[in-house]
Amino acid sequence: MTDRRVDVLIAGAGAAGLRAALAAREAGAERVLIVSKTESGVDNCSGIAWGGLSGAVGGADADHYASVLAEYSEGIAQPELARKLAEASGPALQELASLGVQSQVHRAHLTVSARPRHPGEGLTLPLLRRCQEAGVEFAEPAMLVQLLRDDRGCRGAMVLDLASGDYCRVWAGATILATGGFAGLHARNDNPAGTVGDGVALGLLAGARAIDLEFVMVFELGLAEDGCPQDGCYFGPAVSAGLVTDDSGLPLDRAQRDEHWRAASLDTARRDGRYDLWLDLTRVTPEQWREEKLALVRREILLDLPVADRPVRVSPLAHFTPGGLMIDERARTAVPGLFAAGEVAGGVFGAGRPGGGALTDAIVFGAVAGREAAEYAAARPQAGSGDAVLDLPFVEPGEKGRLPSEVLSEIGWALWNYVSLWRNGRGLEACLAWLRALELPASAGSVAELRALHEGRLGRIVAEAAARAALLREETRGRHHRRTDFPEPDAAWQRNIIWRLSEDGQLAHEEV
Repeated sequence: MTDRRVDVLIAGAGAAGLRAALAAREAGAERVLIVSKTESGVDNCSGIAWGGLSGAVGGADADHYASVLAEYSEGIAQPELARKLAEASGPALQELASLGVQSQVHRAHLTVSARPRHPGEGLTLPLLRRCQEAGVEFAEPAMLVQLLRDDRGCRGAMVLDLASGDYCRVWAGATILATGGFAGLHARNDNPAGTVGDGVALGLLAGARAIDLEFVMVFELGLAEDGCPQDGCYFGPAVSAGLVTDDSGLPLDRAQRDEHWRAASLDTARRDGRYDLWLDLTRVTPEQWREEKLALVRREILLDLPVADRPVRVSPLAHFTPGGLMIDERARTAVPGLFAAGEVAGGVFGAGRPGGGALTDAIVFGAVAGREAAEYAAARPQAGSGDAVLDLPFVEPGEKGRLPSEVLSEIGWALWNYVSLWRNGRGLEACLAWLRALELPASAGSVAELRALHEGRLGRIVAEAAARAALLREETRGRHHRRTDFPEPDAAWQRNIIWRLSEDGQLAHEEV
């Protein structure tokens, strides 16, 4: 097993990770390494984001943006984090131009653009180029599978090479998690593959705490056909042009769809696709298909589906998870030397966020994490004791039994069945029983399955915490936590549920 030493180790190459790397180099860190599961700046949530960043720009001030954040947070965001985002958003967004990002400024937000279905690359690719020019190093495809720590805090991470299946210990003066959220852990979602909350679980296992994991932002409808790209952001023109029906062909308007989904949530049986519906586009005329927005949907999302001949399967799609690892205004977790930024971090948005808030959060706290990590690394002794013993799975050709990818899929369906649109006590208990009954194999038969094994191992921790938090929160709060058995908001629940791992490795919670 090889060892490597760096000043700052960063997991994730989206907007948060890239901005953190630049800030770390600017603050004096000589050796900065980004580890990414996919091509840096491209195949991640930042790269496929619709390209909007909201904040105190275009004539809007910090007080205005703070009020917008407060409205969406449903009263449970950490006030110091929300205020930090509001106050830093203007300077951080204005600074993007000096980093090579071209944008259009509007009232309270700016937009970037690039190729179709990847407008966010207008932000990530310029940041990537600046990182390369600054001497930032990259390891891809690779993923963090365990954080290394001692009595002084986080000392780096065990990294899995997703091409070879080999492990490497990366000793670091400071480590930044910028791995994204866990919306992609849900069976129906519009996130890139691999956005499964592994960073949240890694932090918990290392001693950090997590907050607000019960909330998930869901787009109303997107494509859910097998083998086709899912998309909740641009699919609206197709929904407007077509006819949404249930399995029997009964048309459903928006209110009827919501009631259909609420009723489906009361069924506690294990049933894949419980929120799926059908979109009939067979009556759309050629003239309609030539309209700009509908033509884009046809070209980029529907692809070669025979929409003129039959309805297509559609579903709500999990999009964003506001909860994550607890951080302070300096992007520090409870573990010395471990920082977090972007969607992997919680507390900034509470129960929900405004449009464009995710990328702004990534830029603001990415920069904070990079600076703080560089300063921390410079002040601590050189990390790295090569005798750390780790019990990690390996590829064993010929291994038989259930595939790790199948177990990972089961986790996704458990969440989607019971912890998505609507929730109730009986369903959440069923979800927890489902998750606890899952058994991951001890090894994998390919590198792809080894990745799935680690994602399943880490994802199950996050899924259980999310389900338990949803069960604890006995109220309905906005569109992101709706309980059929507690249909009204409760002022007594204007507080947070915080998670940690106990000394025996079990999830434990506190309410504050």
